[in-house]
Amino acid sequence: MSDIRERIMNTQLMKDLTSELDESQLAELDVWMQENILPLQNIIVSMGDMISTSESAESLLDAINHALSPEGKEELDSCLEKNSQTS
Repeated sequence: MSDIRERIMNTQLMKDLTSELDESQLAELDVWMQENILPLQNIIVSMGDMISTSESAESLLDAINHALSPEGKEELDSCLEKNSQTS
């Protein structure tokens, strides 16, 4: 899989948006992309691995369905509350 940052930067939209940026602005954009976009690459790769078999795809779907359920929301809220108390 190619680097997600490269794929984004090679779109016509990004080429148009960045065409008038100077070098310092491009460097700032690159830092922002490394901090905010590159972590998505790991998620994409992980999800690709998780759907590589029928069994793992079903497990992922079950986990997503649970996360979107009222019970899943309660679990998430509880975890976020615990994390905010320990920070």
